[in-house]
Amino acid sequence: MKTTKILRAGAIAGLFLWAVTSQATLTLTSGTTSGSVGGDVALDSSGLVITTLVTPFTSIPGSAFSGVLTTTVLQESAAFNPLGGYTFEYTLANAGPDSLSRLTLTGWAGLGTLVAGNTGSGTVANTADHATANLIGFSWVNPPGIPSAGYATVFIRTGATQFASDTATVLDGGMASFTALGAGGASGGVFAVPEPITIFSGALMILPLGVSTMRFLRHKNWV
Repeated sequence: MKTTKILRAGAIAGLFLWAVTSQATLTLTSGTTSGSVGGDVALDSSGLVITTLVTPFTSIPGSAFSGVLTTTVLQESAAFNPLGGYTFEYTLANAGPDSLSRLTLTGWAGLGTLVAGNTGSGTVANTADHATANLIGFSWVNPPGIPSAGYATVFIRTGATQFASDTATVLDGGMASFTALGAGGASGGVFAVPEPITIFSGALMILPLGVSTMRFLRHKNWV
């Protein structure tokens, strides 16, 4: 009986958290032209970090701006991401001199419902859009862009359990296109995380080799 009450309380708390955070996010489906992203939404600080990619970029023309995009792929708990898949967090740091007004990301086709938002860290994105099947964009227009020496952090929650090398593009007075991580919705080369049983099986396969090596080293009095 006590266990049931605890589970029920946990479920209610999770639904309350989702209701609160969903008010500050934007639900995206393919064809969503634009919508307000909202403000402060905390990501799951205890979530598992699957991988991180740090990509420097320089615009064409090169005098317009430069910076760094950091992609972090997270596995949040269901209370934070009820879609059940990975959360893609993007931190866009601007080294100037121009401000940055827009970030677009590929790799989102065929994934169904997605949720976009701001973490409230740095300059807050005003809108997000999913106008084409494979592309999601974030825009910073008020104040006008991410300023020089400024940064912004946005995220996309998904039901996808894989990630892939996709393309990011930054715009404002120039353009830079470079590698980032997306959900691999319309690309080959999807990188999936091995299941625990796969890792365990691999460890069992190399165990005999490790034992043989230790016996050889002991025979030579090296250990």
